[in-house]
Amino acid sequence: MTEDAQKDFFVSYNKADRAWAEWIAWQLEAESYTTILQAWDFRPGSNFVLEMQSATSRAKRTIAVLSPEYLTSMYTQPEWAAAFVQDPTGQKGFLLPVRVRPCQLTGLLSSIIYLDLVDLDASEATAALLAGVRQTRAKPSRAPSFPGRSPQLASPPPQFPGSLPPIRKSLAKPKVQQEPTNVISPEGLSQAVVSRSPMAVRDQESQSGRSVKPTKQRKRRLLVAHVILLVLLFSLLPFLLPSAHFATFSRSSQQQTKPSSTKNDGEVQDQNLDVQFIDTQQNTFALPGDPRGLSPNQLSKQGVPALSIDQPKQQVPTVFRIAIRISNLRRDQYVLLIEQVQFIVEQITSIPHPLYALVQNPPALSNYNLYRGTYTGQDTNVPILTTYDNPPYTYVFLTLHETDTINIQVTSLVEALLSFRIAITYRVANEDQTHTLTLPHIFQVVFSDKSNWHPYQLRDGHFTQLDTP
Repeated sequence: MTEDAQKDFFVSYNKADRAWAEWIAWQLEAESYTTILQAWDFRPGSNFVLEMQSATSRAKRTIAVLSPEYLTSMYTQPEWAAAFVQDPTGQKGFLLPVRVRPCQLTGLLSSIIYLDLVDLDASEATAALLAGVRQTRAKPSRAPSFPGRSPQLASPPPQFPGSLPPIRKSLAKPKVQQEPTNVISPEGLSQAVVSRSPMAVRDQESQSGRSVKPTKQRKRRLLVAHVILLVLLFSLLPFLLPSAHFATFSRSSQQQTKPSSTKNDGEVQDQNLDVQFIDTQQNTFALPGDPRGLSPNQLSKQGVPALSIDQPKQQVPTVFRIAIRISNLRRDQYVLLIEQVQFIVEQITSIPHPLYALVQNPPALSNYNLYRGTYTGQDTNVPILTTYDNPPYTYVFLTLHETDTINIQVTSLVEALLSFRIAITYRVANEDQTHTLTLPHIFQVVFSDKSNWHPYQLRDGHFTQLDTP
């Protein structure tokens, strides 16, 4: 991003609303808008005042994340005021206030129509945000429903109580009649059957003015049949609906955690948390042999990362980091706390001697949500704990439907070729029990000491050995 590159939005917020600001910026960038956000764009070593001046100058519009802390902060007032003075009448929409928590607007801000996200769920808030940033009419795509009185539907007439419903008539057992043995035609047989069926007899009797009344014996049989049917139904109910039966007598105030499921090699989730592998950051790879006998075409695009144990003495530092995306999947208000990030060694293999490594330029690294872990010679299947290095915070937490990224840096004190997995342990804020999700993806990295480390760089299509101290 160049210094004079224009952005669509500058998201102005107080530190108490950082989660809301990041959520807003993420939704906008997902719709191909560009944003400037202090948490993402103001990097260590830069001048805060100059960064803020650059942000307010390069952004076409400013989003003010409104909350009680935002309205009382001294540092947020110049941010929204810079957009207000460029568009005091609001005709250009340079200043877009977005209310995320209940607060009372006063002064000049009270004259600006704000976008209200208070008490909305994630889908409703996303739709409201994207609709609010569009500078077009808010005419709906479908015609509104008629707001006046709707005609009432006529209720069906009551059923006549003196006879059985038609479905019971069709199920009534026909009476057996003794017929003469005379041979008749098929047409005569059909007429005879119809004329002597119970339905026909009943219709004839109704036409003649007589009503058919069930006898006491038929009533008794019907009652017995209903009782037998009900007994059978209740005796089979536990076998037909076991889940409903047990749910009635075992209610729990807490949401039960389902077993984790694997979507693919790089993602795992349960009903609370989704963990997804994004990418690795490294600048050194192990070469398959002596570079003097290799050509650039023989290099694998997915080489194994290689690191030197004696990093402080290297002219070009080596690094290996893993980026993981975590998302809160819960549908209630409870926060997820990331208790621990660890890597579990699956296999330990001896490394080649000598180890030839291709060194590239170091990647741009982010220390955001950084976890550091060091292998010191542990056996396989032993969890290696990491340390969260993001002061003053001590852990990562995810609010409702929030998505965040963590970075894991792996180092070693001994030579080894490690194959390992990443496991994340979390806890729901209102529970004491912890849950662990392990990514199915297997990561590999080679660690070498100074005596076995032979670094090379690719210059003008040729491998050039680097000097080692």
